[in-house]
Amino acid sequence: MHSENLDSEIFANLQQQQEILLWRYATETGSFKKKMIGARMLLSKLKGSLMASFYSAAQVNDIRNRNLANAVMTARSLSPWQTVKRTFAMERTIRKWEQAKAANDFTIVQDELQSLVDSIRIEARSKAAMMGVDEPYDALLRSRTQGLSTAYFDWLTERLPTFCYIVRKQARSLQAPAYPQGIFEDKALDQDKLERMVLQTIGYDLDRGRVAQALHPLCMGMHDDVRIGVRASKDFTTTILTAGHEGGHGTYRQNLPVLHNRLDSGLAGVGMDEAMALIMENHVVRDKSFADFIAKTLREDFNMAASAEITGDMLHRHMKHIKDAPIRTEADEIRYPLDVILRYRIERQLINGEMEVADIPEYWRSEYRKLTGIEIKTDNEGPLQDIHWFAGEFGWFPNYLVGQMAAAQLFEVASDDMPFLKHYLAKGNVAPLRNWLHDKIYSQGATQAINNLVQSATGAPIGPIAYMRHIGRRYTRRDESALKMGG
Repeated sequence: MHSENLDSEIFANLQQQQEILLWRYATETGSFKKKMIGARMLLSKLKGSLMASFYSAAQVNDIRNRNLANAVMTARSLSPWQTVKRTFAMERTIRKWEQAKAANDFTIVQDELQSLVDSIRIEARSKAAMMGVDEPYDALLRSRTQGLSTAYFDWLTERLPTFCYIVRKQARSLQAPAYPQGIFEDKALDQDKLERMVLQTIGYDLDRGRVAQALHPLCMGMHDDVRIGVRASKDFTTTILTAGHEGGHGTYRQNLPVLHNRLDSGLAGVGMDEAMALIMENHVVRDKSFADFIAKTLREDFNMAASAEITGDMLHRHMKHIKDAPIRTEADEIRYPLDVILRYRIERQLINGEMEVADIPEYWRSEYRKLTGIEIKTDNEGPLQDIHWFAGEFGWFPNYLVGQMAAAQLFEVASDDMPFLKHYLAKGNVAPLRNWLHDKIYSQGATQAINNLVQSATGAPIGPIAYMRHIGRRYTRRDESALKMGG
C-alpha cells in the first residue's frame, strides 16, 4: 500500500538532491571531483528508479496527485540498468561538450550525444506509452510542464516567426546606432559584486543560497538551499541581464510554499520557472526605470572608470539594441523566440527519430538563416552554445518561449494593478512586484498547472498578445502595429 504523502516526500528529497548535485557538477573545475559528483547523481537516480519500480502501471494511473504521478512516470521510464547507462552517457557527453566547446568543433561530441539521444528516445517512448499519447516528444513536453503539449507549441510557433521577423526589421530601422565597442567594458569592475547586487535587488536571499561561476548559467534547488551559477561577461550589461534572469529563478524557488505534500511545494513546471526568470530579466532589468537605478548604483558604489559617463538612458538603449550575435542567452527580446523555435524543431525531430545528431549543424545553419537572416559561422555560434542537450535536457527549450509569453502577460496585469510600479523600479525597489508575484504565483507552488495559474492571475490563458504589445511599446513606439499583427 502506497502513501502518496510519504512517497512525495521521498521523491521531492531526491529531486532536490539531484538538482544540488547538478549545480555542483556545473560549477566544479576538478575532473576527479566531477567524477565523484557524477557517481552520487547515479546513486540518487537509482533510488528513484527503485522506488518507482514498486508501482505497477495500474497503480501509476490511480495516483491522485499529478506531481507524484509525473515523478513516478519519469523514474519508471528507464529500468535501473538503463538509468546507469543514461547517467554515464550524460557525464561523458558533458565532458566531451566542454572539450568540443573549447575546440569549437561539434564532431568531438557528436558520437556521445547520439548515444545519449538514443537513451532519451527510450525514455520518451516509455513515457508516451504510460501517458497514452502518440508522439514520444509530446510525452517529454508534458512531463516538463503540466498541461503543455506539441499542439500548443505548434499553435504558438505558427504565429510568432512572421511577427518577430517583421517587427525586428522595423525596430532595427528605428533604433539609434550602437555605442562604440568597449564603452560597457571595464576590467577594473568587480563583476562578482555586481552580480550579487543585482541578485539581491531582485530578491534572491544570499543567506539561503549560494552563487558560483559556471560555464553555463543555471539555478538549482528550492526553499532554503537554492544555488545559482552565473557567468561574468566582457560586456558588463550581459552580466547584469544574466544575474537578473538567474535571480528571477532563485527568488521564485526560495519563496515556494512548504506544503504537506512536498511535491506540491515545487515549481509549477519548467515553463513557470522560466516565466519568473524572464519577468525579472526582460521587464525589470531591461526597463528604463531600473536602468536608471543601475547607472546610479554604478556611479556611487562601484569603482568604474567610465561609470560617471554612463546613464540610465545609455544602459537601456544598449540592453535593448537589436544585434545579430547568434547566441541565445544574448539575444534581444524579439529574436529570442526564433532561437527557441529552432531548438524546438530540432529536438522534436531528434526524439521522434526523424533526425540524427550528425544532421544538427547543417540543419541549424540552414533553418536559422531562414528564421532570422543570420549566418552561423562556427559550431560555438550554433549547437554547442547551450548545455541542455548534452546534459540530457530535451523538452526544456519550448518552456523558455512559454515563459516569455507568460512573463509579458503577468507583468502587464501587475503594472495595471500597480500604476506606480515603474517609480519603485527606478529606486531599485522590486518588492511591490515580488509581493504581487508571491500572492499570484509563488505561494501556489505546484498545486495548479501553469495555464491555470496565469489565467487566474490575468484573466486569460497564456498567449502571445501581451508579448506583442510589450514589443510594440518598447521597440516600435507604437502599440497599434503589435496589436494588428497579433490579430
